[in-house]
Amino acid sequence: MAREKKNNRRSKGDGTVYQLKSGMWRAQATVGYKKNGNPKKVTRSAKTKSEALALLRQITIQYGSGQINVDGGITLKEYIPRYFETKNLFSISSIREQ
Repeated sequence: MAREKKNNRRSKGDGTVYQLKSGMWRAQATVGYKKNGNPKKVTRSAKTKSEALALLRQITIQYGSGQINVDGGITLKEYIPRYFETKNLFSISSIREQ
Protein backbone atom coordinates (compact mmCIF):
# COMPACT_ATOMS: atom_id res chain seq x y z
CA MET A 1 0.00 0.00 0.00
CA ALA A 2 1.50 3.31 -1.08
CA ARG A 3 1.69 6.22 1.33
CA GLU A 4 0.03 9.46 0.32
CA LYS A 5 2.38 12.36 -0.07
CA LYS A 6 1.47 15.43 1.99
CA ASN A 7 1.21 18.62 -0.06
CA ASN A 8 2.89 21.53 1.75
CA ARG A 9 2.27 24.07 -0.99
CA ARG A 10 -0.25 26.86 -0.92
CA SER A 11 -2.64 27.43 -3.76
CA LYS A 12 -1.76 30.04 -6.36
CA GLY A 13 -2.59 33.51 -5.14
CA ASP A 14 -2.55 32.59 -1.44
CA GLY A 15 0.74 34.37 -0.76
CA THR A 16 3.91 33.15 0.86
CA VAL A 17 5.55 32.99 4.29
CA TYR A 18 9.30 32.57 4.63
CA GLN A 19 12.06 33.06 7.19
CA LEU A 20 14.76 35.69 6.78
CA LYS A 21 18.42 35.22 7.74
CA SER A 22 17.82 37.43 10.76
CA GLY A 23 15.27 34.95 12.11
CA MET A 24 12.28 37.16 11.36
CA TRP A 25 9.40 35.80 9.29
CA ARG A 26 7.98 37.55 6.24
CA ALA A 27 4.46 37.32 4.82
CA GLN A 28 3.97 38.42 1.23
CA ALA A 29 0.90 38.44 -1.00
CA THR A 30 0.22 39.67 -4.52
CA VAL A 31 -2.75 42.04 -4.41
CA GLY A 32 -2.96 43.11 -8.02
CA TYR A 33 -0.90 44.46 -10.86
CA LYS A 34 0.61 47.86 -11.52
CA LYS A 35 -0.03 49.84 -14.69
CA ASN A 36 3.17 48.47 -16.24
CA GLY A 37 2.07 44.87 -15.61
CA ASN A 38 4.36 44.09 -12.69
CA PRO A 39 2.73 42.46 -9.67
CA LYS A 40 1.92 44.68 -6.71
CA LYS A 41 2.97 42.88 -3.54
CA VAL A 42 2.22 43.67 0.09
CA THR A 43 4.93 42.56 2.51
CA ARG A 44 4.80 42.40 6.31
CA SER A 45 7.36 41.08 8.83
CA ALA A 46 6.81 39.30 12.14
CA LYS A 47 8.86 37.64 14.87
CA THR A 48 7.21 34.21 14.65
CA LYS A 49 5.81 32.06 11.87
CA SER A 50 2.34 32.05 13.42
CA GLU A 51 2.34 35.87 13.55
CA ALA A 52 3.41 35.96 9.89
CA LEU A 53 0.57 33.60 8.95
CA ALA A 54 -1.87 35.87 10.80
CA LEU A 55 -0.49 38.87 8.89
CA LEU A 56 -0.93 36.99 5.61
CA ARG A 57 -4.58 36.30 6.48
CA GLN A 58 -5.00 39.98 7.39
CA ILE A 59 -3.53 41.08 4.05
CA THR A 60 -5.88 38.83 2.09
CA ILE A 61 -8.90 40.02 4.11
CA GLN A 62 -7.95 43.67 3.54
CA TYR A 63 -7.48 43.03 -0.17
CA GLY A 64 -10.82 41.24 -0.39
CA SER A 65 -12.64 44.11 1.35
CA GLY A 66 -11.00 46.76 -0.85
CA GLN A 67 -8.89 48.39 1.86
CA ILE A 68 -5.66 47.96 -0.13
CA ASN A 69 -5.17 50.34 -3.07
CA VAL A 70 -4.47 48.19 -6.12
CA ASP A 71 -4.42 51.01 -8.67
CA GLY A 72 -1.07 52.24 -7.45
CA GLY A 73 -2.39 55.53 -6.07
CA ILE A 74 -1.00 58.76 -7.47
CA THR A 75 2.50 59.53 -8.61
CA LEU A 76 4.85 61.92 -6.87
CA LYS A 77 4.48 64.32 -9.79
CA GLU A 78 0.71 64.40 -9.17
CA TYR A 79 1.06 64.56 -5.38
CA ILE A 80 3.47 67.50 -4.97
CA PRO A 81 1.23 70.23 -6.44
CA ARG A 82 -1.72 68.93 -4.44
CA TYR A 83 0.36 68.94 -1.25
CA PHE A 84 1.55 72.52 -1.62
CA GLU A 85 -1.90 73.79 -2.55
CA THR A 86 -3.60 72.08 0.41
CA LYS A 87 -0.95 73.40 2.81
CA ASN A 88 -1.44 76.89 1.31
CA LEU A 89 2.29 77.32 0.98
CA PHE A 90 2.10 78.46 -2.61
CA SER A 91 0.54 77.44 -5.87
CA ILE A 92 2.61 75.48 -8.37
CA SER A 93 0.83 77.21 -11.24
CA SER A 94 1.87 80.65 -9.91
CA ILE A 95 5.50 79.56 -9.86
CA ARG A 96 5.32 78.24 -13.41
CA GLU A 97 3.91 81.58 -14.62
CA GLN A 98 6.89 83.53 -13.28
